Amino acid sequence: MQTFRMHRRSMVATSLGLLAATFAGPQAPAQQWGLPTPIAAPDFSVIQLDATVVMDRFGGAIAAWSQQSAGPQAAFQRAGGSWSTPTKLSGPKSFALDTTVAVGADGTAVALWVDVIPGRYGRTQMEASTLLPGATSWSSADVLSPIDKTLSQPQVAIDGRGNALVTWLHSDGTHLRVQAVERPAGGSWSAPVDLSSPSTNAGRPQLAIDALGHAVVAWRSSSSGGAPHRIEVALRSGDGRFTAPRTISAPANGVWGPQVAIDAFGRSAVVWEAGGAVLAATQSVRGGAFSSPLQLSAVGETSDSAALAADDAGNLVVAFRALLAPPIATHATRVVTRAAGATTWTAPRTLSGTSLWWMEDVGPPQVAASADGSLLLVTWEDNLSTMVRAASYGAFFVGGKAWGPAQTIADDALWDDPLPVAAGPNGSARVLFARALSHYQSQLNALPLGR
Repeated sequence: MQTFRMHRRSMVATSLGLLAATFAGPQAPAQQWGLPTPIAAPDFSVIQLDATVVMDRFGGAIAAWSQQSAGPQAAFQRAGGSWSTPTKLSGPKSFALDTTVAVGADGTAVALWVDVIPGRYGRTQMEASTLLPGATSWSSADVLSPIDKTLSQPQVAIDGRGNALVTWLHSDGTHLRVQAVERPAGGSWSAPVDLSSPSTNAGRPQLAIDALGHAVVAWRSSSSGGAPHRIEVALRSGDGRFTAPRTISAPANGVWGPQVAIDAFGRSAVVWEAGGAVLAATQSVRGGAFSSPLQLSAVGETSDSAALAADDAGNLVVAFRALLAPPIATHATRVVTRAAGATTWTAPRTLSGTSLWWMEDVGPPQVAASADGSLLLVTWEDNLSTMVRAASYGAFFVGGKAWGPAQTIADDALWDDPLPVAAGPNGSARVLFARALSHYQSQLNALPLGR
């Protein structure tokens, strides 16, 4: 699956900005990038799969990933401390897919993965493990779903009281459906419930939750015949009830995404791509109607790989990859922002350099926003000239007025997907990347910004 990535070296690039002149939130002193720390054992699967990193409100970090030789694993780092020894989350089982993790404001963390059942080809079930606040050991794995051939794309989110919400995609035998389960703090997981319509096919569900338990789930929807697609959402109230699906986009071909975020006031934002444009719809009040879709990318530009983040105040950041000036095309990482309470977005700003379209160039970006408003962070890979060597860029600015210049923060990285990134309090952040140790071996590393 990753054979043609074995000799690839790319560089991790980040850009971040503290837009305090436009965005509300405290200004933090300039943080410095530290050295990469290996957090997993070397692995001959070339790349650690499905890695995710999150940060809590105290500055701690939690990473979860899957290795082909060891299944789902997790490690944590308390604020100011070192990374723990990795914990294997699924006992003797050896393979998992779509590993992810979330942490709530109270410090409760849940790791989630699709478990591939040994000896039963094509059979999977959804499993989860919990790390309670202050604990050093993960719980034994809980089974969240019946055995199924079609489980995929799990998402997990935790509110401020430790209540967990999980979504995934599965087939009911006729259509692909979005399902959800929940678990109150200290309680048991509920039975799965369907969120999407039984007469449509759903895809790419995404989930976000606020501290009070209000949540948004968005997905791509289509009829049984396929395109055109729409973006649909279901909203969850604080008492756990979901709305019926709402369509927030016009039918279109080439719809990808979505990405979702929610602020501390329960206002949701959804971003997706349609026909090569990046679009967004937002709520002005919790539970209210979504705005009409607004194009964020430049007119005439072909863009993809949109990523979205929000802080508690409601400041929004969207990064995407833009294909500029065809037919001799270049890719660039671009970013738009919208301040809390505003109704207009900034014009797209290029953070990266550009490179030749047929040489892999700028990879899909990833974004993160500190809950306290102290940091906006964008990461991407850039293979500038060949699949073996690459240039990397990033941006780092403290002062609150603009994005800063690109900054290289690591090299010798291997990845096929957006680089996992998380932002914490006081301008801190963590980025994960798999460092190449040889042509056939790699090791997952965590790169810190601040402590």
